[in-house]
Amino acid sequence: MLANARHAFGLLVDTDARLASGLAALAFADAVLPVAVAWVGKRVIDAVVAAGSASGADPATALRWVLLEGGLVLARGSVTQLNALGQTLLSSSLGLEVNARILEKAINVSYRHFEDPAFNDHLAQARREASTRPLDVVRQILALGRNLTALAGYAVVLGGFSVLAVVALLVSAVPPLIAEARFGREAFLLKRRRTPDTRQAHYLEVLLSQEATVKEVKLFSLSRLLLDRYRALYERFHAEDASLAVRRGRATLALGTLSLLALYACYAWVVTRAVAGEISVGAMALYLVAFREGQAAFQAAMSAVARIYEGNLFMANLFDYLGLPEDEPHQPIPLALPGAG
Repeated sequence: MLANARHAFGLLVDTDARLASGLAALAFADAVLPVAVAWVGKRVIDAVVAAGSASGADPATALRWVLLEGGLVLARGSVTQLNALGQTLLSSSLGLEVNARILEKAINVSYRHFEDPAFNDHLAQARREASTRPLDVVRQILALGRNLTALAGYAVVLGGFSVLAVVALLVSAVPPLIAEARFGREAFLLKRRRTPDTRQAHYLEVLLSQEATVKEVKLFSLSRLLLDRYRALYERFHAEDASLAVRRGRATLALGTLSLLALYACYAWVVTRAVAGEISVGAMALYLVAFREGQAAFQAAMSAVARIYEGNLFMANLFDYLGLPEDEPHQPIPLALPGAG
């Protein structure tokens, strides 16, 4: 999985190294800034409480923290906009690169491959996933790095409260990861198993809609027969997809409820210590944000791992196809005959 993920990111580097570096830097900034905002928010609250408890206290300290928090929020918004721009550029450049490599491989292998059903299955799967899977894998790699960095920051914050709190935060996000990985593999196996049927459905669609075949179809009254076969295939696809989606949704709801219960148990722990006067109001606010955002970051990181795992199954097919030996390299036709003057 790591090898294919590295190859997927390598595709982006080969396509646009500057874009790859920029997106990595933006992912790091997007991870650090929320932690900084939460920490400064604690300082704001503590400064306000301190100013309110002292007669004639100068509010300048609280205002300085507010200005700093405003600057950090502005920076975070800018990072979000730049990241959206980078993702748009990534979608265009990476999709073009992968599709070009798939077609380049097709023109450099001999015709006998196109008579092989296994090769056609590989080609169909590669073309079907070319515009989405490499892009999704690269996005999930960036999301994984961003969320692990944010998680590390929140873990340092929560370490000042209790190490057990960090453990509870991490353990609560493990079950959703297992479910995501399991259902991701099921989705891959389902799509892989139905590849020949998908090609058949596409062929039926061509027969019913292309000028080259529609005359014969109408002449021999095959329209209804072909349409019924086409409909039967896609009704089966729908039933399989719906069954998987329902089971995936049930598991996600059940495991999400467990994670939510763990989160609010930690909330109650923090509030209880604040009421007892063991931590300040600002520290309570910081820890509550750290629990909520930390759990969200860890769940997002685990989801990214599951998505990378699922994408890896599809990417393995793409890289297997791109790794086929080129037994008949394309020879361009010369523009002029040798010796022609």
